[in-house]
Order: sequence, then structure tokens, then C-alpha cells
Amino acid sequence: MKKTLIYILIIVLELTGVTVTGVRVAAGGEAPSLRLAEKAIKEQHITYIFSVAWSPDGKRLASGGTDKVVILWDTAMRKQINALEGHSDYITSIAWSPDSKTLLSGGYDNTVILWDAAKGKQIMTLAAQSDNYILSVAWSPNGKRIASGGDDDLVIIRDAVTGETIRTLAGHSVSVSSVAWNPDSRFLASGSYDNAVIIWDAEKGIKIKILEGHSNFVTSVAWSPDGKKISSGSYDNTVVIWDAEKGAKIKTLEGHSDHVNAVAWSQDGRHIASGSDDNTVIIWDANTGNTIKALKGHRGSVRSVSWKPDGKVIASGSYDGLVMLWDITGATPVPLTPELIKGRGLSK
Repeated sequence: MKKTLIYILIIVLELTGVTVTGVRVAAGGEAPSLRLAEKAIKEQHITYIFSVAWSPDGKRLASGGTDKVVILWDTAMRKQINALEGHSDYITSIAWSPDSKTLLSGGYDNTVILWDAAKGKQIMTLAAQSDNYILSVAWSPNGKRIASGGDDDLVIIRDAVTGETIRTLAGHSVSVSSVAWNPDSRFLASGSYDNAVIIWDAEKGIKIKILEGHSNFVTSVAWSPDGKKISSGSYDNTVVIWDAEKGAKIKTLEGHSDHVNAVAWSQDGRHIASGSDDNTVIIWDANTGNTIKALKGHRGSVRSVSWKPDGKVIASGSYDGLVMLWDITGATPVPLTPELIKGRGLSK
């Protein structure tokens, strides 16, 4: 029986009017003392966080990375509530079902796993069609379909209940780094290391538009809540906003000094958050393209960003091993004592 011990470091900082709460994840051993926290962050043997995702009901946050475990957090209580063990290699992407009851994760072990979020149990494990990494997973808003993209250059659409493959979408020339459903579940966007974004008719399995304009890898794609726009992040250090119907570029957002790894829209469609290899999260005005805030606090590449449904908090995951919660309203946080809290020992 494998037992994983999780320790959590809560940090509260004030950064240009933005409150950030850091959750430090470490596996095994003894909990370090607070005075060693700075040293611990700099150690090489830490978990890289590849993906963070808020549940649609806003009550839980999921994170995954190089420790091969999906961690579920109760963000109100600032504590871990479960650890989902089943992947045999790095976890690259996490997505929730619309009802917040089921979780989807993909990884370098070439599998997609569906989890019962309440019980922490595997529902089913879906193998990739070929021996290739899963780089992105997404759950359709109507709850009926799941999609995945990987380094076999394909987008796979499956039935969310049976796991049966419904469509295999071929169109990219290299790895598919990101997949995202539009709000009515009719269309799917995929981003690739071929520098392009493709919009697909998910039911018919055909290309609708090819969005070309990035000069380097596309790493992340996201639909606006009204389904009219798509944002994409790229290794060309930019975020591009596209007209989804016309396939035309609306704006190019420049502000990051290194690769953009993640993009996400706020629930009201007014803002976009992006994470970058420059260690920052930038909040953009989606209408003007202007920078609203640059959130600084991570000490490594920011790989994933996710908005809480209420639009007041952003979660970010980084190569520094931290999951950070940013209160973008600048409100005074609930007082937290700077202490290490030992999590429950969880076993499978």
C-alpha cells in the first residue's frame, strides 16, 4: 500500500494590491520548519505543477504535476481533502465535469483517467490510441463528451459515460498542446506546436477554421463565455484574441517577456489571465487588450491558470512547486498564521 504524506505551507503577501496565498506541496519525509521554507522552495527536488482547475461550483481546486497525483483542495479551509493516485507518470492536464462530481486527468503515461471526485476513486482509465503523451483534456459544457490532445498530433473525442471514441480529428502536423470546448459544446478549438489553432465541428468531425498568426508554438486555447472569441497563448510571448466566427485576429496582447503557457477567460468575459515562463500572471482587459495587473510571486514558470467562477480569485500553478491563489479584488484576506499544516496520510 502506497502512502503519500502532503504538507501545506500557507503564505499571505500583499503585491500591488493583490493578495496571494501560496500552497506548497511536498511528498514524504518530515515537515520542514518555517525558517527552512525559503530554502525548501529553492530545492531541486520539488513537484512541478502542470495544471490547476477550479470546480464549476467553486468549492474545490484540483492540481496535478510531476508527483503523478491529483490533489483536491478545499480552498476556503486552505487544506487538502484528497489525493487521487493512479497515473504512472506526470499529470499534464485536469478538467472538471460541469456538475463538479467527476474529474478528468491526462498525463505522460498515455492515459486519461475519470475520477469520482467525492470518493477519490477511479471510474475508468482510457488509453491513448498510440504510445504518446496526453497534453490536454477538456470536458464539454453539456457533460456528454470529453476531448484530449497529445503528441500524436490528434484530437480524440470520447463519450463521457462509456469512454467510447466518437471522433478522431486529424489536422495538426505536430503535437496538440491544448483543447477547449465552446459554451454550447458544438465546437472544439485545438492549439498545436504547428503554431496554429483549429476550430472543429465536434459532431461532424470537420475543420471549420484554421487560425494562423502566431510565430511559434501555440500552448493554450480558451473560448470566451459567450462563444464569440478565442484566446490563444504562444511561445512567441503573446496572447492573441480571435473572432471565432470569422477566424480573424482581433488583438495581440503583448506584455510577457517569455513564453506564454496558459490562458483563461473570466466568467463574465471581461478579463483574460495568462501565465508565462517569465514567472508572472498577467490579467488583461479583454476588450481593450490593456494590462490590468501583472501578478508577481512565483519563482518558476507559470504553467496553468484558472479563474474561480465568481471571478474574484485566480489559481496559478508553477514549476516552483506552488499553487497560488490570487485575490484580484485587493480585499483584506482572512488572517492566516504562517504555519505548516500537516495533511492527512492518504493511501490507495
